[in-house]
Amino acid sequence: MFKNNIQARFIVPVSVFVITVVLGGALIFSNMENKRIATEVSGDARGKIQNLIQILGLSDALLMEQTRTAMRLLIERGSALGNASIGPPVKVGEKSVPDLLLCGSGLSNHYIVVDGVVIMRGGSDTLFVKIGDDFVRISTNVKRNNERAIGTILDPKGKAIAAIRAGKAFYGQVDILGNPFVTGYEPIRNAQDEVIGIWYVGYKVDMAALKELVDNSRLLQSGFIAIVDSTSKLRFHSAHVSAEQAEKIIKESSAWELARQEFSTWGFSIIGAYPRAEAEQIGRDRAISIVVIGILACLTLII
Repeated sequence: MFKNNIQARFIVPVSVFVITVVLGGALIFSNMENKRIATEVSGDARGKIQNLIQILGLSDALLMEQTRTAMRLLIERGSALGNASIGPPVKVGEKSVPDLLLCGSGLSNHYIVVDGVVIMRGGSDTLFVKIGDDFVRISTNVKRNNERAIGTILDPKGKAIAAIRAGKAFYGQVDILGNPFVTGYEPIRNAQDEVIGIWYVGYKVDMAALKELVDNSRLLQSGFIAIVDSTSKLRFHSAHVSAEQAEKIIKESSAWELARQEFSTWGFSIIGAYPRAEAEQIGRDRAISIVVIGILACLTLII
């Protein structure tokens, strides 16, 4: 009877053909959707990273302009007092160091020069004196434990001291007593053009807005944004992951996709991370939906 039924003989091959075409198209489309999802998530990560780069760049430009302006004022005020020279030993904090003189007046443990510039320009100012290969703070409004950080030395392994030892100025971002600052360091020279100290100006970086933005960032459901510094120390991370989780994923996880961009001015790396499995699951869910819709469409056509 089936062989003699023209309608049945027509419907069966057409139905097989339609099902094959629809399912094949659905599978092809689902594969394209998987690639689109991967591209979409990757683009979202790059977009969030780029926004943070722009914020950091703007912050650096504004603070650097303030730093250079304050440095000019500090040097003008100091130089107006007279030529710089080295004086007799004095006790500064827990250290005994040679005094730094301007026109014969000692600056160690005196804060009129540095505080005067801060009153006008804000930020923080310091005068260093050279002792051996080190530079010691003898006058400063940088504080540690709510006290002026006199008697402490400039980081002997930092970028600033390397420039000063070469007789050059340094401008850039550094950590001072654990806090990020945009800074300027200029050598203080005596009448023989020898470097005997350092003029310093710095502005503490206000990370509150950046932290809030990173805290609220999310890639898919589990992915996150993080910022690490030049020592690989984790500075900020999305609030829905712990610092331990973020550090572990950044260092060793092969199941996560990582996007990274450097902000070399401060030595920061901005990282976007999301689990591949989560992106693949979204692709599978959409593929199943497409196949189901395709089957329903086939059945409708057959009926």
